[in-house]
Amino acid sequence: MLGRLVSYVIAELAAGLGLLAVRAPLLGLTAFLCIHRVLSGMIFIAWSGQVSWHTLPLVVAGIVASTLVFIACGIVFFSLAFWLGKVETVARQLWELLITFSLYPEPLFGGMLRLALFTVLPAGFVGYLPARVVHAPSLLDVALLAIGAAAYLAGAVLIRSRSASLCVWKSV
Repeated sequence: MLGRLVSYVIAELAAGLGLLAVRAPLLGLTAFLCIHRVLSGMIFIAWSGQVSWHTLPLVVAGIVASTLVFIACGIVFFSLAFWLGKVETVARQLWELLITFSLYPEPLFGGMLRLALFTVLPAGFVGYLPARVVHAPSLLDVALLAIGAAAYLAGAVLIRSRSASLCVWKSV
């Protein structure tokens, strides 16, 4: 039960930080809700008793890596519009699907679906692996998260730059 709660809190915290990074200039209610997600996530993690002072840097690194993967997915999902046209609804559904699958317990999925959740839809890097870092901190899990975050960010930058060049090419 505690593992599921920690997974939920990590996914909510990553979503809050990711949305805050993407929509900070908008302020208003959206920014308030993002800040609320971040603060409540930090409070729940502190109250869980799973984090001590010596594991806190690993947990923070896991949350930052999870947030970067979440932001990279948003960049990729919303960059689909450059190739597919008006896909804001589909991109939003994909983003919500990422959050939803991040909240389910990891052992629920097996085989090819688990592979898909760590690659195509990186729910494993947004919820499962960071929850494992909070539950049983290890340098290996944080390293896997950092490598995954770097890979997804590199992919997002590549897709976004190709999308921008496609947009310039179409306008010529």
